[in-house]
Amino acid sequence: HDYAHNLGTGGLFLASERIFREGDEFEIDFLVPRVDANMKCLARVAWLNEAKKMKRPDLPPGAGLEFVDLDKENRYLLQKFVLDSARMQLSK
Repeated sequence: HDYAHNLGTGGLFLASERIFREGDEFEIDFLVPRVDANMKCLARVAWLNEAKKMKRPDLPPGAGLEFVDLDKENRYLLQKFVLDSARMQLSK
């Protein structure tokens, strides 16, 4: 199963065994935790973390995805999630 890792306002890392190519574009649908927002947008493969050629050994195989057409309201909700997450980390 694919899962999101490192969700931010500009994109996310998708941990996946699927084969992607840099530059591929496709629609993604994902749920943002603690915001209860289901988001759908076009995403572009910005970089790859292939099992045989790891750019980021701290992450599993997958692809870095850039949000291409995330609307203003959803971008705001993502910013809220990121800021709330940072506050939670700082308060620990």
